[in-house]
Amino acid sequence: MHHAAQTNTPMTDDARWRAVVACDSRADGAFFYAVKTTGIFCRPSCNSKTPLRRNVRFFGTVDEAVQDGFRPCKRCRPELHDYDPGRDLVGQVKQVYENHYADIRMVKDVLAGLGVSRNHLMRLFRQHEGCTQTQYLVRVQVGNAKMLLRETQDGILEIALASGFASLSSFYKRFREITGTTPTAWRESLQGGKP
Repeated sequence: MHHAAQTNTPMTDDARWRAVVACDSRADGAFFYAVKTTGIFCRPSCNSKTPLRRNVRFFGTVDEAVQDGFRPCKRCRPELHDYDPGRDLVGQVKQVYENHYADIRMVKDVLAGLGVSRNHLMRLFRQHEGCTQTQYLVRVQVGNAKMLLRETQDGILEIALASGFASLSSFYKRFREITGTTPTAWRESLQGGKP
């Protein structure tokens, strides 16, 4: 979560308003804004519809906004100290991959229902996970394949398909990228080298 740099000079209301219009996360923690017509207060970075300037009041703390009768926004959760909507969204995406790794069409449908642009999601994922969404999904798929190789006698093609790979060649390629070996060799290594 970003916080505005603390300076000896407080922000003017005009500067606060510019931060609200820009959804500037650098101003989070420096102030909160409330909308008189809705009775709700938000962080400066909230992506809610920009209110009319005449309906906005500024507060230095959550307590001040609450004492003045405003409720916290359910989108940006200003009352939570460590709330990071980007981190929460990435967590949701990871859960989608972990639940539906074998059904790429389902993954795409569920992600489309989140209402977030693909580019925004890609940036968030890199920021919070240090990898792309595809790299994360492949790790989940290979992790499942390793479990099946270890715990079943299923054939390699069956395991590849059950783990969400569209072809045997893509399975071998991705498995080698992650483990440094082939699925067959990996399974044999678990059995003490016995085929």
